[in-house]
Order: sequence, then structure tokens, then C-alpha cells
Amino acid sequence: MHTVLQSMGIGSSWACCGFLLYLLALFLTPFRTIATALPRSSLSTNSSTSWNTGFSDPNNTVKFDDGSIARSILVSESVTVSAEANVEYACGCGFFCNPPCNSYLFATFVLYYNDYDEDDSGTVDTYWGPHVVWSANPNNPVSANATLQFASNRGLVLLNADGAEVWSANITNKYVASLKLTPTCNLMLLDKNNKIIWQSHEHPTDTLFRDQKLGVGKSLTSKGGLFSLNLTSEGIFAYIKSNPPQLYYSYNISGSDISGIEFRNGSILLLDSKVGSRELESPGRSASFARYARFENDGHLRVYYLRPNPGDDILLATQLQSCDFPKACGDYGVCENKVDRSNNQCICPLEKNKNGTSYFKPINERKPDQGCILVTNLSCDAEALKRQTFLEVDNITYFRFKAQDPDDINQTIEV
Repeated sequence: MHTVLQSMGIGSSWACCGFLLYLLALFLTPFRTIATALPRSSLSTNSSTSWNTGFSDPNNTVKFDDGSIARSILVSESVTVSAEANVEYACGCGFFCNPPCNSYLFATFVLYYNDYDEDDSGTVDTYWGPHVVWSANPNNPVSANATLQFASNRGLVLLNADGAEVWSANITNKYVASLKLTPTCNLMLLDKNNKIIWQSHEHPTDTLFRDQKLGVGKSLTSKGGLFSLNLTSEGIFAYIKSNPPQLYYSYNISGSDISGIEFRNGSILLLDSKVGSRELESPGRSASFARYARFENDGHLRVYYLRPNPGDDILLATQLQSCDFPKACGDYGVCENKVDRSNNQCICPLEKNKNGTSYFKPINERKPDQGCILVTNLSCDAEALKRQTFLEVDNITYFRFKAQDPDDINQTIEV
């Protein structure tokens, strides 16, 4: 295999005019292939191939400043972000771990490059680190010495160190000729006619890349599994995991002929066979530079632009206010309901009860949305319940009061 080069650091800073060139170059500059020293974007199955989680080979492994490590099996063609600042990005595919690297994901991730020159030699920017956009085993990471196998009869199979199968592409009665990774982080298994047999974009985890579709019956699940965003024939619904799951966002599409949704131009497009695609909400000025949207572990659907820093929240832009999210105020925090909902703020419950006992205080006085901590321990045992009482708190909101069930939705889309 070819090699991934180590980083020489973060790219240079720019003045305002340089930043405009940075934005303009992203989609006006065609795809370019990075240095030939990088792994290829495709691989044939002329013979069975396997890789393990060993990160000892410096030729295809990059350690990032945050301690995470990525071993690239494939790297896509790159997209030039800024010719002025010598910055570009590509998608990588391989094993990934966060420190202390006791467990590993088989994943696709965004890699940033800088300092390329006339012969297209570039280096991975270790300052930003890879941003995982899909993984085969998000809830079942493998241990050291796990193996990924690639063969014509089964496609991709991930085995743990003890040989137990953790994940497979579930290819049956089909012959895989090649494995390919695109600049939109779509990992594909192709037959001899380059027809797609399997692709990661049809099995999303928490991210929709630019122009990626989410079909009816599919969902996004936040890291850790606490939140889910589901697309059904009735609409788009976001839930927090509980028994039963609690709804906090809904968008009705009943009466439409929706085949799916797509992330494009910083917004969600509804794909309707009757009237064509239409936006869930109007994107902002920088929307054309949006690369992907991630459904995150606080229940927000955030847009990512040129660097791995979150931008706008699609759910906030369409319907919700900040306090409409289940974990908006952290543990024990409540949202104080102002007359003007845009000024809602997080507070701790009443600091003292009628007996003068304090129970809660902010974790951070300057950041009330981080939640509260207990001053006096609470317990559900019989003796403790005799000494504890309920606190009455006025003017607060609860996300469940705002959300609506799929059978009782007053927001509709006219067709």
C-alpha cells in the first residue's frame, strides 16, 4: 500500500480577502489527486486482502495532536479548499481510535491537508484531526489485533481479535470486484461493471454528507445512542431514548410522496416525486460551503463547513428554540420560560426549600446550560423520603410539552 505522510502543522492565517478566496476556491476548483504517496481511492479483489488495527507502520498511520490515530486503507481524491492557503481535504477509510486507543472503529473520516506544492505532495494536518462521518461498528468497537477482511465473495468483514465476526457488508450471491472511496466519504463495493453492490451512504450512523440521501425508514443515531432522528412516510421525528422514547421534534410530510431527504447547501431537502425537491428551511449565506450535517449527542443537527467546527443547527432554524431540546440545561437544570421565548435561560431549581435546605447549585455560574450539581444528596429510600419534599418551580418549560405526536401534528407542508 502507499503511504500517508505526517503533518507539518496548521495552515497559515489569512486576511479577509484571503478568506473570501478560501471560500470561493472550495467549489470552483475541480477535484485533484493528492500526492501519489497516499493510499489509492480504490482497490481490486485480485486477491484476498486484510488489515489489522496495528498502528505501528508509519507509512499509512497518522497520530493527531488530540491523541487520536487513523490508519488509512484508502484515501479519496481530494477537494481543494484554498489554493491561496495551500489547504485541501479528502476522505480516508480505515481504523480509527481515540486516546488511550484501547478500542477501534472501522470508519470513514475527513482528513485535512496543507503545504502541497507543484508536484501535489501534501501532508496531513494533525492539528485538526480526522472527523469520523461513518463507522461500521459505532456501538461495538473492536479490540487490538482485530482484522478487516476484503474478498470477492463477502466484500468486507470485520473480525475481533478472537475471530468473532463484529460486522459485515452482508453481501450474498454477488461478486465484488473492487472497493472505492469517494470525496464525499462514500465507501462502495462495486461489481466488475462498476455497479454499486453496497455503499456506506445507505447505512448512515450520525452524519449526512453533502448530497447524501436518507431514505424513508432510515434514521440517524447520535454517538452513544441517546438521540435518534427518524424519517417515515409521515414525517421527520427526533426522539430522546427513554421507555417509551420521547419526541421533541416533528415535521409533518403526510400527503406528500417523499422518497427521502438529502443534505445540500446547508439545509435538508425533501425529495418529493410530485413537486420535486424543496428545502426544509432557507439556508444562510455560507450554506453553499457546507460539507456535512451531524446529529450530535445533545440532539442538535449541526452543519459543518470548511473546518471541523460546528455551525448552524438545522432543527433550531426550522422550528425549535434552544430550550426545546431535552438536555438544553444539563443535569438537574430547568429552562425558565420568559415571555419572549428567545430570551429563555437555564437555571437551577429553587436553591432552598421552605426549611432552608439547599439542594442544587450551578456547575458553572457563567455557563448555566452546563447544568446543576447536588448540594444535598437525594435518596429514594424510605427514611430519606420522610425528610425530602417536592419543590414547586414556576415559569419553566419542558420539551415534551412543546413536541407533538405523529398523529397530532399541526405543522404541515402544502403540496
